[in-house]
Parts: sequence; structure tokens; C-alpha cells
Amino acid sequence: PKEDVLDWQRWWLYNRDRFLQVRRVLSRRRTTTDSEAPEADWRGEAVRALLEALDDDHVDVATGSALALGKTGDPRAVEPLIEVLKDRKARQTVREAAALGLGMLTADEGRTALVDLLLDRREPERLRAFAAFGLGIHRSPSALPALVTVVRDRQAPRSARAAALVALGHLGDDIVLPVLLDAVKGKIAGITDLERACALDGLGRLGDPAAIPILLKGLAVKDRWLRQASVLALGRIEETEGNRARDALRHLSLHEENRMVRTLATIALGRTGRPEAAVPLLQLGDS
Repeated sequence: PKEDVLDWQRWWLYNRDRFLQVRRVLSRRRTTTDSEAPEADWRGEAVRALLEALDDDHVDVATGSALALGKTGDPRAVEPLIEVLKDRKARQTVREAAALGLGMLTADEGRTALVDLLLDRREPERLRAFAAFGLGIHRSPSALPALVTVVRDRQAPRSARAAALVALGHLGDDIVLPVLLDAVKGKIAGITDLERACALDGLGRLGDPAAIPILLKGLAVKDRWLRQASVLALGRIEETEGNRARDALRHLSLHEENRMVRTLATIALGRTGRPEAAVPLLQLGDS
């Protein structure tokens, strides 16, 4: 059957990197001092303009404003974004952007609103997926029960489960490791291969070296989504003992027949940041 291009899982796999760097934005925030008062005034004007643009007739303007408000880190944006998130008459793409914006703002009120929406079966499937990812960006341990509930709910939409699995890894707490491992091993009722691939992605974002053995096994499976997710996840984890992941990625980057897997292995090898990875990468450049 013809694949639905709007399917959230496939959309996520191709577009996730546009959103995964938001934590860098948060880490660059500074506390405004008296000597920076003019900048504070300018920022205040910018926030007010963005708040007004949430109602803009052009959906791209309104969506961009919701994301930009999240990146400002300004607490004045919390309540307006919650209102947009809860408004079922609002355009769905703007509500989705509000979910991401609330995740970036990291306010408790925003987390509560995201949890409520994620668990609300009346809400659109893709919007619930964005709520899950917003909770991952938020990185609050309080979101863990809701995310695990969705992951283990056989009746939950596939896209919401996929997003919840990625979000669990984004939380950065090793307590989620057993849930992600169960998902990868297919021990969660009704889980699909694409959802298992998202669990592999979550393992990579979690960064726990304990996940390396199962990721190495993922390199040998036939499903392309699982192989590709395993490759990318290995590139995100820093090995504390040995060089199993680096050696496996090096082998794939040099000898893998599948072009996509070979390319992703090369990218993952560079992502490890290990100085010794430079040699195989230079070999690839010369080949």
C-alpha cells in the first residue's frame, strides 16, 4: 500500500535533527545584568511581537513564533503557549509548535499541560506525538510516568508511542533503560519495527554504555530502520571500555554494501569525537 507521507514516524525520522539541537539554545542562555539593560529592552519588544504573531493569519508565521518563544526562555510565553496548546479550534501545526515551545521553556505549568494532552485520547495522533517530544525536551523526571504509560499502552497511537520512546532517551535518566531495552527486544505488546527503531534512537540519546551490546546486535538485523537507528545510536554513546562500537562503525563505513548504512556509519564515526576515529575517516577520504 502507498505510504502516507504525513505519517508521524516517517516524518520524525527525516526531520528530527531540526529540533534536536534545542538544548544547545537553552544552554546558551545568560542572566541579564544591569549593563545589558538595552538588550533586555530589545528582547522584551521581541517577545511582545512574537506573542502577537501567535494569531497571525499565515500559519508559518504563527508556527515560527511559537517555536521562537520557546527559544527565548521568557516566562511570559508560558501561559499564551498553553492557551494555544489547549485550543482545539487553533490550527494543529501551531499547536504542535506550541508543544515544542513549552518543552523548551521548562516551566512546570507547561509540563503539566503537555502531560494532559499526551494522555488525552480525544486529541489528534500527531499532536500527542509532539506533546511527547515536548516532554522529552523539557527533561523533567515528572514526565516519566506519562511517557511510560503511552509506551506500554497497546491502544496508544503508533506515532505517540514512537515519540514517547525517543523522549524517554531525551530525559537522560538511566532509570528509563529497562523500558527502552524492552521496546528494542519487542517485549512490549503490539510494538512495530519502526517503533523499535525509535527506541534505539532513544538509547543513543540516553548515552548509557550498557546499551552498546544490543546496539551492536542491531547492526546485523535485516530491517533497514533498525540497522540505521543502531548505527546512529552507536555514534552518540561514549564508550568507557574498549572500542567495540568504534570498530564496528569503522568496518561498516569501509565495507558495508548498503550505501545508506555506510554513509550513516561514517557520520556516526565522526560523531564519536574520538581522535582515533580520524584515521579511518581519512582513509575514507582517500578512497
